[in-house]
This record gives sequence, structure tokens and C-alpha cells, in this order.
Amino acid sequence: MSAGRDGAGAVATTGDVEGSPWTLSGRREGMLVALVGATTTVAANWGQVTGLASTVAGDLGDPLYFAWQLAWVGRALRSDPTGLWTTNAFLRAPDNLAFTDTVLGYAPLSMALPGGVTGALAGLNLAELTAGVIAILGGYDPISQARLRTRVQDFPSSASVAELKARGISTVVVIRAMLGPAERADLSRPPAPGLTLTAATSDLVVYDVR
Repeated sequence: MSAGRDGAGAVATTGDVEGSPWTLSGRREGMLVALVGATTTVAANWGQVTGLASTVAGDLGDPLYFAWQLAWVGRALRSDPTGLWTTNAFLRAPDNLAFTDTVLGYAPLSMALPGGVTGALAGLNLAELTAGVIAILGGYDPISQARLRTRVQDFPSSASVAELKARGISTVVVIRAMLGPAERADLSRPPAPGLTLTAATSDLVVYDVR
């Protein structure tokens, strides 16, 4: 199998890719982890969930400021995006939103919130719950990647499809830069007969061994 660049071995293969994000089982596992993360977060913060528009978790200091900031960002992006950084706090000093931590990553959530105090408190609580789910997903990802890496092994780029099948390999992950010019121009054209394109990213191309 040629992988370009004088046949240099820049190809990884895996015979058991359970948990890979390119497989159906991997996507199902990811969805299951997301569901477990959401369920765990809701169960652990039930009081917050039932009082989204009236509850402030923790103290009344920073949380209330961030409730206001989320509401400000939503209002500014909806009505005056150019004035986002100059809020009505700090005597309206120019660009005063940068005086403290900003949570612009939650801007899509902020834009969807209603105005007023209830909207601000709901935004604060939804942002905290979202952060809880993301934390659980972040803990799962390195575990998933470690499991996947244990199933990946280098093999010579000259390996034939018959050899791959003999070794029980059902999926080939190719470093995109190591493909030949023709394969890079047309990813549906596999580097060897018997390989079928299943997925591609900016760095990798995934083929099934047929």
C-alpha cells in the first residue's frame, strides 16, 4: 500500500476501533456519556434546576455579578454589538468589560435569554449547569483517547489489504499529509484497492478495509 513520500510508513491501523469517534459505537458511547453527564449534573443540582430564575448558588458576590454580565452580553449582542465592551458599570469607562473576567463563551446562551432579573438569574444557573456537564465530558475524553490509542499500531505502508485482513484490521487511519497527490485531490480514491473512505478531518483520513 503506498502512502506517498516514497512509501514512508505514516499510517496507523486499528482492528478494534470501539470508542473511536468515527464509528457508530463510538458516537453512541459519546451520546451516552453526554446523557449521563447531563443527568448527573441535574441530579446533583436539583435545587438549582427547580429554581432557575430565582436561585443563586453559593454567595451573593461574584455569582450576581456574572448574572448581570451574562445579561449585559446578551442585550449588547442583540441591540448594540459595537458597545459590548463599554458597559454601564465602572462609570462607563471605555472597554470596562475587560476590567474583570469575561464569560463570552456563553454568548449564545446570553442571546437566547429573556431580559430582566429572571432572565439574568436563569442565565447564571444554566451557565453553571452547562459547565458541570462540560466538566464531566472533559473527564471522559482523555479516557476515550487512551483506550483508542491502545488499539492503534504502526504498520509498513507497503502492507496489502490481504495482510490487513489477516491481522484482523478493519479500519485504516491515514495521516492526510502522507497521501499521494492524487489521493489528496480526491479522497474517495483510496491509496490501495479494497479501502473505502468513511471519514476525513483536516489531519486524518479513515478507510474501511473491504
